[in-house]
Amino acid sequence: MRNIDDLPLADPARERDARALFPLDISPEEYAAREGENWYCFSYDDYRYSDPELERWIHRLGDILFER
Repeated sequence: MRNIDDLPLADPARERDARALFPLDISPEEYAAREGENWYCFSYDDYRYSDPELERWIHRLGDILFER
């Protein structure tokens, strides 16, 4: 299991992009069901985020996409 604390902090531009890209008003599970097949590469979960809700959401999505 990965230790999120070991990951680098996302720079402000990446965090801004993540906020614009991911709809936090739906669950990561629902997003994965709708959009998961469109992700060929996903690296947003290679970073930590200053917003804990955004961080949890993105890391849960990564777990779903990679079946961790």
